[in-house]
Amino acid sequence: MNLLAGETANGNPTSFTADAEDAAHNHYPLNVEYVDYMIILRLNDNMASNMGDVLVGLGLHTMSSNRVRVAIGQATPGLPADDPGAVATPAPATPPAANPPVTMTEYQALFDNPALAAGPDGLRFLEQATWGPSDSDLTHVRSIGMRPWLNEQLTMSPQFNDSSTDPKFSLSSDYPFSPSYPQFYPGSPIFTRSTRCKSSSCLML
Repeated sequence: MNLLAGETANGNPTSFTADAEDAAHNHYPLNVEYVDYMIILRLNDNMASNMGDVLVGLGLHTMSSNRVRVAIGQATPGLPADDPGAVATPAPATPPAANPPVTMTEYQALFDNPALAAGPDGLRFLEQATWGPSDSDLTHVRSIGMRPWLNEQLTMSPQFNDSSTDPKFSLSSDYPFSPSYPQFYPGSPIFTRSTRCKSSSCLML
């Protein structure tokens, strides 16, 4: 499989497709999450944890690779049957050179890519980073990326009053400020009623 210009190994994995077939000939599309000297796939959420062997293949530009057998939870040799003429892929005569280590800048750039927040990953990110995502939050993080979104949050002006912005409040939030109300504050309904009951020897429920 040859990549076209611009489809660099670390660049655009969306050109690849992947598929898994189980013993009942059900097909499951798989997400391609990373492309380099290896390709990282994400299992379909509809795949059972003990479904057994599946045949996994890659696709690129309408071309398909040979399929390999992968056991999910348990091995089921022969199910599904191997493709006709399928043989093991031989190792290259000359092993490929090791890739240079990823620098911190390159690693951080992955989180600047808005594509990282696509699909359920953006939703899960906001569920962990907020009290619960809204549609507008999800659209925003998918448009700018995860790291820029975090930088926005860290540089945002205070969204509530505290002692540094309003000396009346030692600390408050977006919720309405209300001082603690003692249960037996003189003149309160509870205080008045309990006092009256004590003086008349009644039982207050």
